[in-house]
Amino acid sequence: MLAPLWMASAQAATPPPGTNTVLILYDGSSEFGWVGELNSTLLGNLLGHFPLPWRKMPVENYQARDLAGHRLVFYLGTEFDNALPEAFLEDVRATTKTVCWMKYNLWQLQGDTNSLPAFEAKYGFRFQFMDAGGFTNVAYKGETFSRHPDEIELGRTTIVNDALASAPATASRREGSNVVEVIPYVVRGSNLWYVGDVPFTYISEEDRYLAFADLLHDIVGIDHPENHRAIIRLEDVDPVYPTELLRAAADYLHSQHISFAVAVVPVYADPLGYYNDGQPERVEMAHAPRFVEALRYMIGRGGQLVMHGYTHQYDDVLNPFTGVTGDDYEFFRVTYDAQTNLVDFMPLPEDSRQWAQGRIRAGLHQFEQARLTPVAWETPHYGASALDYLVFAETFPLTIQRALYFDAAGHVAGQFFPYVIERDVYGQKIMPENLGNVDPEQWSLYPPRLPQDLIRAARKNRVVRDGWASGFFHPYLDLTYLMEVVEGVKALGYTYVPLSDTVAPTILADPAGTNTLIGETVAFRVEAVGTEPLRYQWLRNGWVIAGATNQTLTLTEVRPDDAAVYTVGVTNAFGSTTSAAAQLIVSVPAMEISLDNSVVTLSFPTVTGVVYILESKNSLASDWATLRTLAGTGDTAVVTGSVATNNAMRLYRLRAQ
Repeated sequence: MLAPLWMASAQAATPPPGTNTVLILYDGSSEFGWVGELNSTLLGNLLGHFPLPWRKMPVENYQARDLAGHRLVFYLGTEFDNALPEAFLEDVRATTKTVCWMKYNLWQLQGDTNSLPAFEAKYGFRFQFMDAGGFTNVAYKGETFSRHPDEIELGRTTIVNDALASAPATASRREGSNVVEVIPYVVRGSNLWYVGDVPFTYISEEDRYLAFADLLHDIVGIDHPENHRAIIRLEDVDPVYPTELLRAAADYLHSQHISFAVAVVPVYADPLGYYNDGQPERVEMAHAPRFVEALRYMIGRGGQLVMHGYTHQYDDVLNPFTGVTGDDYEFFRVTYDAQTNLVDFMPLPEDSRQWAQGRIRAGLHQFEQARLTPVAWETPHYGASALDYLVFAETFPLTIQRALYFDAAGHVAGQFFPYVIERDVYGQKIMPENLGNVDPEQWSLYPPRLPQDLIRAARKNRVVRDGWASGFFHPYLDLTYLMEVVEGVKALGYTYVPLSDTVAPTILADPAGTNTLIGETVAFRVEAVGTEPLRYQWLRNGWVIAGATNQTLTLTEVRPDDAAVYTVGVTNAFGSTTSAAAQLIVSVPAMEISLDNSVVTLSFPTVTGVVYILESKNSLASDWATLRTLAGTGDTAVVTGSVATNNAMRLYRLRAQ
């Protein structure tokens, strides 16, 4: 849905014309020209799936032969009877390149009754009129999709030559439960495609937008093989989350051999004490070891971490609900009045590149302190300014989200995607989120949504030849909801896949320190995951150990100088991490001591090549004195000596070097 809001602060640059560049034209002359401009951006984002460069401009600015310099042209007719440039109409009539026309003003291309026969002879269909008769459903590939009731008008066409024209998608009008009329929704004749409305208004998970998203492959002439993949994401996971719920969800998904994403908010904040008896609360991931351990456990079960904002809330105000992490927007100002009418929906007062970068850096620092790496970004509640999205694109090579898009005059539209967008208008690579989430109870303005709703949306997304089924789940809900979604989506033929296949290493289990005796064998081992191949390099007191490049470091016949701090670096093509330190303490064996009258006998096993130093003293306060230095032979050493009868005590110790 489109609505005027505010001046956007940034937009990505428009590429220059080129033979592979798509030209998008829109009606820009009236006060509602922003509708066409903003819809052009949404179309351009979909073109980022292929990906194709694109440029948009008002159709009023069209110059003769502009079309010739582009791969194909889209015209978004959003203004009824807007006078189109004759140069544009003439170029469309003459071109053999693909033209995709949406909604209004096709009658100008078709011409009067004298021109109609030529139009029909070339394209095999005719335009009739804009029909407001209530065509609320679109059929495509055996599925039925909705048209929002506020999207009243639909361009009505009739196919006059089946050999020249076809209608891959149709619209129907119903009376009660009965279909009483069917007309083309999308019609194709020769090089001309006509879509009866602009499919970017009022889009939803089960909207006719999905049919257009699939047909776009045929319109641009770039096919993709049939391939249906799925992602499940565990949402709003923060440092105060009950870790047993996280582990239970991970265990279930692991049992189904499913990789999954975990949207992590690195800092929990409740500045107003909304859930804490009025007392402010703040918990950082870096200082929540049980939480970090749970994240490592989830990674070990197939999870991949997504950075879901820094605090997922804004300052110490309601924005708009509670001020608490997970409830509120972080990068956008949103408020409602007492009647839940939208009051504010705009960038935050302090919004700037520096401010957004600062929050991202602070969040990433939390991950770094925990020695964890997010594979992607997700904007809290998907809401941010255009400038913020540009910062996200610069920082993260991958996002999973829906997003807001703006025009230069300050209007906004939201968009989701049924497939991967390699580059949107901000430069973001976006993995789809197109199913929504399970929420059995209404929360604020959001209606209930049950597993069958997500499964139904996933079924309809199968019409998109490379469409995904991507939704999310809050682990505090009954786990059976997650089971229903996962198993229902799998039953539709989707395959769950990892969010990313370019994952930096994460250490799941650090090498453990130990205390051992001289001559024993010690093994240090690290458990790590990440995109293969993983490379290992062990270090002793920070210095590289030559040849120690395996997952396990084994030290045989340990010597005293093996006592040190050991770490291991794990590296792949996408990053590196270093383990926590494991300290090795090397001890000499205990001595056996016997006393016969005034003769003391000390015995201890030795290791060949180790020098042993036997020392003694007669009081705690005195210094140690060397009794004997001997080289180990591999046998038991025996040392005897006399003890003076006037000594109250004698202390012995054994050192090795």
